[in-house]
Amino acid sequence: MLLRNTSKQQSTHMTEPLKIKQQLFEQRSHYTLIRRAILFLQAHQKQPKNLTSMAESLESSEEHLQHTFSAWAGFSVQDFFQFTSKQHAQALLLTQPENNSATAEPPNTSPLHNPPIQWKELSPSECKKWGSAFNISFGVSPSPFGLCFIATSEKGICSLAFFDDALNENTFEVELKSLWPNANVIKDNKAIEALALIIFDKQADDKLLPCTLTLCVQGTAFQQQVWKALMTIPEGKVVSYQTIANALNKPTAARAVASAIANNNIGYLIPCHRVISSNATLNGYRWGAERKAAMIAYEQQP
Repeated sequence: MLLRNTSKQQSTHMTEPLKIKQQLFEQRSHYTLIRRAILFLQAHQKQPKNLTSMAESLESSEEHLQHTFSAWAGFSVQDFFQFTSKQHAQALLLTQPENNSATAEPPNTSPLHNPPIQWKELSPSECKKWGSAFNISFGVSPSPFGLCFIATSEKGICSLAFFDDALNENTFEVELKSLWPNANVIKDNKAIEALALIIFDKQADDKLLPCTLTLCVQGTAFQQQVWKALMTIPEGKVVSYQTIANALNKPTAARAVASAIANNNIGYLIPCHRVISSNATLNGYRWGAERKAAMIAYEQQP
């Protein structure tokens, strides 16, 4: 979420699009240091967490680190140490999704995001039928988790990916065209930046938000079942791959669940970052394990 450390009056002003856009740029800049901090912690897991040694390793000051974490997510470095610990992950683990109805008819709208997310599902065979009249706009925007690549069409958001090096943008464009080979793909950074403001500023004035965000999701029936189950995990909580398999009445399908999660093309909005192993290790993440740790920590804000 954005705008955590401002007064109510300041928060109202900061919901203005230009100021929110500026804050996204600032948070992307903060994330650069956050990412390095997480990589440091991952490389020194067996050592006591120490602000002084981390600051020295990152060639930063303790004061600057504290300021960066506070500006990024509204908590201290010490809080961050706790939020990225295995013990904290164990405490967050749910034994079942919030709405354990993922088995037969998972809901097509998730109220757990603001604005709520609506689901438009397409099978692989349906996707092949779309002709050149199917237009997809794509672009890049800053976000609290680095740069993000977003693609959207008249049917909804069809891609949301994260990366750190601007040179990698072409990789996502090629992948998008391979997923939607018959679509008319157009670059439109201005429209995508406006969409990013809606996605990442959850404290924006509701009057400025659409009624729902629609996701245009391409996948097999099983993949879509798994992804819908992820939509029932509340922000600030995590579940295991086995828990998702159990919720789908397929207790032996934990590996298949992991595979479906790995093939999710719409990060963050379909919150695959909220799924970890049963022993509370984070495991991998399509857009980097350090980004997964950052997202889980970010959602622990007060």
